[in-house]
Amino acid sequence: MTTRRFRVGPRPVEGVEPGEVLELPLDTPLNVSALVESGHLTPIRATTRPSTGEKKEER
Repeated sequence: MTTRRFRVGPRPVEGVEPGEVLELPLDTPLNVSALVESGHLTPIRATTRPSTGEKKEER
């Protein structure tokens, strides 16, 4: 199953700590784009370093 990663915040989400990382499946019933636009979730983009091919997280 393919997932996307999000960091909670800057606005609070009930029952989840600010800054916590959530992995949501691509087919989640949540309206993720609305949660990102409202500031409840911040997408985490995975980038690949060209020199090593190693993946790192980007805020």
